[in-house]
Amino acid sequence: MSFDELQKELKCDRTKCELIFSPLYSNEEIKYTNVDVEGLISTRKGLTAFSEKKYLKENDKIIVNWLRNFVQIVIPVLALLIAYVSLTTKLESLKTQSDKELQVVKKSMLEQKERIKELENKTKIHPNHQKNDSL
Repeated sequence: MSFDELQKELKCDRTKCELIFSPLYSNEEIKYTNVDVEGLISTRKGLTAFSEKKYLKENDKIIVNWLRNFVQIVIPVLALLIAYVSLTTKLESLKTQSDKELQVVKKSMLEQKERIKELENKTKIHPNHQKNDSL
């Protein structure tokens, strides 16, 4: 296949094509040819790599490793965020509950103070009320 055809098929410039082809050259899976067209031909190793989908499997491994790393980072971070949100909402609910209980206690204290004042006022109203003297 000619270099121009390869560039059109891969949709990249000559520099990127050279980066793609360099591992194929080093593994002797392709060779340069200048017989009919100036380009590349596949060797037996190249045909074997193609039939065994060697580079597709390597690409899949790269994707799986990237996803694994991503998940190993994201899941703990999400768990931490969920725990934080849960704790803050729990603390807020406990705070509102304690505020309500405090209001109830304050209200009952005010009611008791009012009762005490009423009782004091009643004792002031009845001056004839005497204490029993034992003498």
